[in-house]
Amino acid sequence: MKHREPHLRGEDESIEDLLHQVGAREEPSEAVAREVYTAVHATWQLVVAERTRRHRVTWSVAASVAAVVAIAGTLMLKISSTLPPSEPVAVASIVRIEGSLEVSRTPGVNKTIDTTGSVITVGDTIITTANARAALDFGTGLSVRLDHDTDVEMAAEDRLRLHAGALYIDANPTHSNPLIVETSTASIRHVGTQYLARIQDGGIDVSVREGRVLIADNGTIHTGLPGEKVSVSANGEIARTALPLQHLDWQWTSEIAPPFDIDGKMLASFLEWAARETGRRLVYASAAARAAAAQVELRGSIANLDIDTALEVVLSSTQLRRYPTSNEVIGITFNATTAAPD
Repeated sequence: MKHREPHLRGEDESIEDLLHQVGAREEPSEAVAREVYTAVHATWQLVVAERTRRHRVTWSVAASVAAVVAIAGTLMLKISSTLPPSEPVAVASIVRIEGSLEVSRTPGVNKTIDTTGSVITVGDTIITTANARAALDFGTGLSVRLDHDTDVEMAAEDRLRLHAGALYIDANPTHSNPLIVETSTASIRHVGTQYLARIQDGGIDVSVREGRVLIADNGTIHTGLPGEKVSVSANGEIARTALPLQHLDWQWTSEIAPPFDIDGKMLASFLEWAARETGRRLVYASAAARAAAAQVELRGSIANLDIDTALEVVLSSTQLRRYPTSNEVIGITFNATTAAPD
């Protein structure tokens, strides 16, 4: 049997006393643990995507140098031609469209789409013209909207490649919906976010409305926060500027928002949607007004109405109205001619 030296025994006893005084370590809540896991997982995905992007650029250069070895390329083509074609993987559907889109599933072969319902698959390239926009539904609370003059490629089920123009990501924070946006400058990953990415002067502007985004640039990860625009230049320089949540830069995103079907929905749900789509806070003048909104079931349609007009039309059929506020708030109270319930 081994015996501890007296001075070691004394140190061990002191440490034991200290541990008893400190007590058991408090475990983080499930919500905190989930948030930490989501952030760490998103960072890991972004690092992998950025390595892939940088490797692809390096490989394209190497491939151009090796193009003289044409025999090997011809042999590979013959081998691949004997393999059965794989089924296209559907990832999204077009739920709103203005103008018409060009969708290319085969290089050099474009299909014009001007109605909703078309399915987007892995490998598709979508091009909007100067008078066209579109909203794509990826399911699980993930919406992607394309601005005018945009060229985007569906590189994988969880990865878009933005070549030109701008796109807007609206990711419901209650769902797991990873999606990485790659550009020639950087890779972008959201963490429960509304954000806008726009190709600008060879670089990328990333504007955040809700949540946060992770931007990987040459091995360095930058974080974008709400009310902030992070610009990454073509040579890797970073600039940050403030961007109000109601700035005109956001306006087009609500103009092409996926339609909200109010029929059978509660008024409170519609008001929450309208506030989130416009970057404003929803404020009730009283607990009674909040309770009333939760009890009113809507009927009809707001198709072809902009959000502010839809608010007025919907509220006019209820006992609630908007009251004057700043542009950052949608204030809801009872109609002046309607007495609030006791």
